Amino acid sequence: MMRYLLYVLLIIIVAVSCSEDSGVLIDGEKTGIVAILGDFATDGKPELINQIASVNLVVVSFTNPSHTLIDTLSVIENLVQGETLVIVGEDYLVETKCYNSSNNLIWYGSTRNVSIDANMRTVVKMTLERKFQTFTLSGKVGGSSVVMVYLTGDMADSLLVNDGENYSFGVVEGGNFTIKPGKSGYTFSPESKSYENVSSNQTQDFFASQITYIISGAVSGADGVTVSLTGDAQESQIINNREQYSFTVADGGNYMVTPSKDGFMFSPEQQLFSNVKSALTQDFRVLSGELNISSTPSGAKIFVNGTDSGEVTPATLPDRPVGDHSVDVVIEGYS
Repeated sequence: MMRYLLYVLLIIIVAVSCSEDSGVLIDGEKTGIVAILGDFATDGKPELINQIASVNLVVVSFTNPSHTLIDTLSVIENLVQGETLVIVGEDYLVETKCYNSSNNLIWYGSTRNVSIDANMRTVVKMTLERKFQTFTLSGKVGGSSVVMVYLTGDMADSLLVNDGENYSFGVVEGGNFTIKPGKSGYTFSPESKSYENVSSNQTQDFFASQITYIISGAVSGADGVTVSLTGDAQESQIINNREQYSFTVADGGNYMVTPSKDGFMFSPEQQLFSNVKSALTQDFRVLSGELNISSTPSGAKIFVNGTDSGEVTPATLPDRPVGDHSVDVVIEGYS
């Protein structure tokens, strides 16, 4: 589209006629010849020298308060060269713009206060600087809020992003960059994204997953034991004798696990887990002892906490939980 527009402008504004006395005229006005010589500022860097080859169109414009003319030039031996007829005048701004095949401006040079004399040849020299495009590296972060997204490489920056929000970094053409999200206690998929020789806008989403571990163990010595998790998370489970409890907890958290049942004592009483960074295990057992029971006369049935033990006096009852117990002995004819 740009090239077609240039050709139309040339057709409209350039009406050339010749006169033996006045030389070449444009729209009835005297002209002079302008020779353009543009040098690419590469500083001898191979990566810049190689980019001269991507020039697809060179446009030169001449602008002053009275006139505007546009023409095209050529790149010959890594120099912008060409001649064009320009209406006589002063204070011309001469601009040279080089475009690639995508019509992106990639080199630019200008010279001000150029005067054009009738039937004279004016040489305009200029240096063309590389014009780098800017692109965006963007995407969305899901799974957690308060996530830092870092840009590293040829540029450095960072953004704080919440769950479902977008990040966006402006970067220069041809650069090498890495995007990496981070939050303590979380992993991200993907972990990071690297871009080399950026030449267009790029998108990459990231999803956060919390790092978790298991705190588990067995309870022995009683049925119906309540095992409670407190601290940075709260949960409870009812566990029978020799069964396992299991809690899923977040990385870096602080937690307390406590077994409980009325009339029972446990060893240990509870267990503290600080700054959890791995799976952890803690078993609990009911503290127990023996009950030695006798009566006169002997042969009395023994009831413990209202339950028939199946034993008669004298008897030793092992594995009785530490604590207070109600003991009754019953024999016919006695009270």
